[in-house]
Order: sequence, then C-alpha cells, then structure tokens
Amino acid sequence: MNYIFLDLEWNQPTSFEKLKFKDGLCLNAEIIQIGAVKTDDRCEFIDSFDAKIKPKILKKFNKSVKNLTGITDADLQSAKTLGEVIENFKSWCGTDYLFFTWGYDDINVLGNNLQYFKMDTSWLPEFYNLQIMFCRQNKNENKQYSLSFASQYFSIKVDKPLHNALTDAYITSLIAKKMNIKRGIKDYNVMVFKDKSIPEHMKRIIYKKSYKAIHGYNNIIAKTGIMAPVCPECSFPLKITNKAKKGLFSYIVTGKCAKHGTFAKLLKVYKTADNTFSATEWFYTVDKYNKKYFDEQIAKMRASDRKKYGIISRTIHKIEEKNDE
Repeated sequence: MNYIFLDLEWNQPTSFEKLKFKDGLCLNAEIIQIGAVKTDDRCEFIDSFDAKIKPKILKKFNKSVKNLTGITDADLQSAKTLGEVIENFKSWCGTDYLFFTWGYDDINVLGNNLQYFKMDTSWLPEFYNLQIMFCRQNKNENKQYSLSFASQYFSIKVDKPLHNALTDAYITSLIAKKMNIKRGIKDYNVMVFKDKSIPEHMKRIIYKKSYKAIHGYNNIIAKTGIMAPVCPECSFPLKITNKAKKGLFSYIVTGKCAKHGTFAKLLKVYKTADNTFSATEWFYTVDKYNKKYFDEQIAKMRASDRKKYGIISRTIHKIEEKNDE
C-alpha cells in the first residue's frame, strides 16, 4: 500500500465571468496544476508527479490566482489537457494506494472537474484529510491549521514558496511522516464526524447537482428522479427505506442497493421569477456515522409537514363551518 500526497492549483472565474453550468454541474474552479508525492506506508519517499494543465473553460487568468501561485498564461500554453494529465497521473499512482490532502478542497475540486468534463471517477481511492488528523493528534480538534503552521510546528524547513502544487504535496508528506499516520487512518471516520467545522449534511457527500429552467413542477420532479432514486454506482433502483417531504419543495429519501449499500438523496425545489422551476439535489453515502443525522432530519421534516398541513386543514374546516352558519 502506497500513500499519495496530493495538491492542486486551480483557476477561478474572474469577477466579470458567470459560473459555468453543464448538465446541472457547476465549474467554479478549473485545475491548472497537479502535484503529488508517492511514499510507502511509512511515509518514505518513492517518487513525485508534477504537471501543468491547459484550461479549457476558465481560460482568462484570475489575477488573485496568478499572484498566489506564480503560474502565468505562458506556463500553460504548451501544457497538456486535463484528460491527458489524468491518464498519466493514474498510471503513475499504480494500483494500491490512498490519497491524502491538506483540507477538503483539493479532492472536491478534482471530483468536480472529472464529473464536469465527463471523465471516469471510479479509479479515485479512499482519501484522508491530513489536516484534521494533525489537529486531532495535537489535541486541537475543530480548528483548521494551515500547512505553513503545521510545517513550523514540526520544524520542517520550507525553502520554496507555498501554493505550488508539488511543493505543497511534498511538505504534506513530510508532515505526515512526523505523525502517527496509521492511527490517523484507523480513527478517521470518528474524527470526521466530530469535526464541527464541516456541516453535518456535507459529510459523506457523493455529488451535488443543479437543474435549471424546467417548465412545470411535475416535470422537475420527474427530471430529478427523487421518487425513484437509483444507485449512483450501478444505476439499479434503490429499495427505499425511509422518506419524507416538507410541502412541495423539500424531499429526503434513503434507499439501499444490495451491492453498494445505503444512500440518501436530498432535493430542494425553487420556483423562479419567470415561472419555471430549478432544483438542487445532493446524494450521500449513509453509514453508521451519519445514519442518525438523516433519520433525525426525516423525522423533523415529517413533523414540520404534519404541523403545517394540520394548520391548513383546521383553517379550511373553520371556514367551512362559518359558511354553513
């Protein structure tokens, strides 16, 4: 088992650009550099990977990104595409490995880019946020320390500027070497669900998807598939285990796939000013760490729905009684 310490740099829309949507997915960050360090399971260095990526959508450099990373337009002119770099990166990673990042952003941006450009995500391994491992092992849970702070804490000499993907990945690997990484992996799920810096509903998220400008409420409900969710892994219909709705605009459904386990799907529907409908859906893996959360949310939603429509029903009844007098 090898460890891959991963860091990304990405471009973002300028203040004058609109966010890019495609098939309900939003591209708010496009990867321009992948840096990684491969070690064995004792965090001993094996190899490194560094590649610039030519952006396809967000071609105009955000000034803040340019200042932060030092990457210029000229650096990316001869760079390879994301697809080419990912294939090289997958080959470099090997067959038996885990990902480690400092924070959650890198893995989220990687997943979003792969989905947006319709690339395979099945090869992505388990990933671990080394930042919360560091905080836990130094008795500072729920505090987000920077990579710079952690390197100073362990007296790691940093002789190159941060915010270069390879430099940051290398420093992350050196920090890991100073930690009890195996204990961190063992305790990881418990740590994540104690991490108050992450909203409960964002834990174990698989994807977030948006739907825009759909005509007709029934059409958007059908488009989202909330009434008959399918497994995100094999697309087989889930056996529904629990569900609730709040009015006509909020839904939660949990269901089980015999092969891939239990999932939760949340949906929020919005009516727009032009009388069309939009919606946002979230899909999550459900396990022993977050099952209670979804059960509680379903119970709250049911209670709220009963209360709201109980009041409406009693009001209608009183109006009917008054009209009968």
